[in-house]
Amino acid sequence: ILVLFIATTLISNLFFNLMTALQSLLTKAGDSAAYQYRRRASLLKPLYTLSVFAEALNLSFLPGYVARIVGEHGSVSTVFGVYFLCFALVLVPAGRYAARRNLRNMMVFGLILCAAGLLLLAAAGEFYQVLLARAVSAAGQGILLIAVQSYLLRLEDDGSNGDTSLIVLGLNIGTIS
Repeated sequence: ILVLFIATTLISNLFFNLMTALQSLLTKAGDSAAYQYRRRASLLKPLYTLSVFAEALNLSFLPGYVARIVGEHGSVSTVFGVYFLCFALVLVPAGRYAARRNLRNMMVFGLILCAAGLLLLAAAGEFYQVLLARAVSAAGQGILLIAVQSYLLRLEDDGSNGDTSLIVLGLNIGTIS
């Protein structure tokens, strides 16, 4: 019950901050670089946290679900290994892409891949479909991580004294919740 209370508190705080940021967008108050950074980061944090939350929801039932689908054709550890391998493989190319391209489009693409991976997993009936779903989810999470990280670093380069702990907080809030 304590963990559920903590998770609920973290998520409600996240959405309270989102509502405050959305309200500040409507009032257009504050033009300083630090204020702009805080506003953009407060809009980005719920997006990233919810994507991690959606992926972390799988962790409670994924081993049993995969074991039932995989049967004798493969192992559950192979599915998890493919996820982490694809996540690691996408980081370097995503980092290179992020250095030169539009990060918002990259974030949208990462979110689309995350959602597609979840949909593929829900529809999977065979071992190779599960592997594909986990590979797509991993690519989406990796792209999204690099895009969020690069976006925050660009905001800091623009002169604001921001807090790049958003990634760590988003990851932990999403996973705990």
